[in-house]
Amino acid sequence: MKYFPIRKVLTLLFLFAVMFGVSSCGEQTESDKLTDNKGAVIMTAQDFGGYSIIRSDYANGSETRISVDLRSAFSEYAGQDVVVGTDWIEGDDSISPTEILIGKTNREQSSVFADACKAKNAYCGYGMIDGKVILWGVDDNALVDCAEKFKADMFGAASVQVNGETEKPELYEGCAYYYSCDKKLLLEDGSEPKNSLREDILWGVNAHNKGHMPYTEENTEAIIRLAAEMGSTIYRINYNPSTPETLTYINRVIDLCHSYGMQVMMVMDYLGGTTEEVAQRMTFAAENLAGKVDYFQIFNETDIWCSKMDDGSYYNITNWTGMTKEYYNPERIPECVEKTKAAVEAFRAAAPDAKLVINIGSRHFPMLDWYVEAGISWDIIGIDLYDLTTWDNSAFLHEMEERYPGYDFMICEFNYPANSGKYLEEEQAYWLKTFFNEMNAYDSSRLKAVIVYELMDENIIQSGNDWEGEAHFGIVYTDDKGKPGAVKEGYRTLQEMLCGGICTEKTVYTRIP
Repeated sequence: MKYFPIRKVLTLLFLFAVMFGVSSCGEQTESDKLTDNKGAVIMTAQDFGGYSIIRSDYANGSETRISVDLRSAFSEYAGQDVVVGTDWIEGDDSISPTEILIGKTNREQSSVFADACKAKNAYCGYGMIDGKVILWGVDDNALVDCAEKFKADMFGAASVQVNGETEKPELYEGCAYYYSCDKKLLLEDGSEPKNSLREDILWGVNAHNKGHMPYTEENTEAIIRLAAEMGSTIYRINYNPSTPETLTYINRVIDLCHSYGMQVMMVMDYLGGTTEEVAQRMTFAAENLAGKVDYFQIFNETDIWCSKMDDGSYYNITNWTGMTKEYYNPERIPECVEKTKAAVEAFRAAAPDAKLVINIGSRHFPMLDWYVEAGISWDIIGIDLYDLTTWDNSAFLHEMEERYPGYDFMICEFNYPANSGKYLEEEQAYWLKTFFNEMNAYDSSRLKAVIVYELMDENIIQSGNDWEGEAHFGIVYTDDKGKPGAVKEGYRTLQEMLCGGICTEKTVYTRIP
């Protein structure tokens, strides 16, 4: 469309004004729309009859979805049938004076407002120029957030949190509202979560790698958000990167966890290959992930592998506690010690400051003695506890501290101790709470982390009619396709302890004056 020169002048005046801090305009004249707010006509949702929602003729899927969603909101909350169209121009008179412009369009008002937002370093914003409403975002996600903010202001139709805004923004000719935006974990009343447990202990959950249903790549973001919303401060995941291609996934996991303030513990649990191949894998992980991953666990429960025969049967269960060396297969011990030593030495050579963890199941500490005797030195002893009812766990931890004075400790895995029967939600919740409280009361600063095994149910493990416990170990349900579902009572119980109530990720806008 061809504009008269006076309209271009007025548009440039608007841009000049907003770039120098004017975010509202008032009584309008032909020469100056930005003098003050007196007499301005305030637009309400009911004033949009006859408006069109305009997106670019080359709009992507996100811009299209925003347009359709906004049209539905006008219909549902204001009873207005707002038309959706594109910025295609059929002739000089084909552009309506009443339009809502979504993102980048060929309308001059879109570019003017975009420039004003960029000058403010805004994440998103909306305003009104020449009777046209403009919604802008620095990227697709920001544009979605801008639409949510606009809906909240116009209809009260979106749940948003706003900082720095004392009253509801009003829409009128010449107005412009700019926002920075953050994702924050907040309680239902909008307040910050409050952890009732010790802050010197990391409290978290276990996950699995992308090849393990339901921890697929498409579910990664949702699953990590669930961990964060529970109040986790550490996320433990098994992964064995060995090529540049395999780093992409774990780097995404690390970045997501760190964006929520969670530390990352990576379990390199693959014991296979030659000793040289093990050392190569460890060197690769150390060179590429040290400084990003907070804790590296070298293998996982090697004591279990060393307690078995090649056919999978146990070598000697005479003393079922595993607290004597006779419990373990003497043919497997040397191989395990050799590979563990090579792994630790390779990691130390490539990343001397990395925090290394070696874990055992239950009370199988003879495995640690073999490592110490071989001259292997690491940082933290991890313990996996599932039989929570047989022994005094605090007393056992004190015994381990005395036995291994140079090491800190963490509980790498624990869960409801159902040795028979089904994992009932209420019983699982009871034991999770009981053990968290017990570890919270543990009188030593050498306990560094307590991690629940695990976050998600693994329905894929369930086969046949016999109830498979580990398939239902999680504290979040999954559907038959592995999609995250409702949270369990255990999740809410831990969330109450770690957050002080139901905590969710919310979009928080801060008004830029």
